[in-house]
Amino acid sequence: MPKGLIVDLTEVSYVDSAGERLLSWLGSVGAVFVASGVYAPAVCERLGLSPVRRIAERRKRRHGSSGEISSIKHSHPVEAI
Repeated sequence: MPKGLIVDLTEVSYVDSAGERLLSWLGSVGAVFVASGVYAPAVCERLGLSPVRRIAERRKRRHGSSGEISSIKHSHPVEAI
């Protein structure tokens, strides 16, 4: 397993039992999970995984238009990748 694997679950709306086993295995080998919304963090909690959360922020650009950027807020300490 390559060090620093990040699994983005942000757009996930359903995980079957095989998917849960895969996510649990990925967590056991050190994967970091990104989850937001309601469903993905709930799946992580049920499986005992500690996700980081993605927070959308609004930032004005030089010309007055706004663009969306994403940052990641860690809900637990994560080793440097």
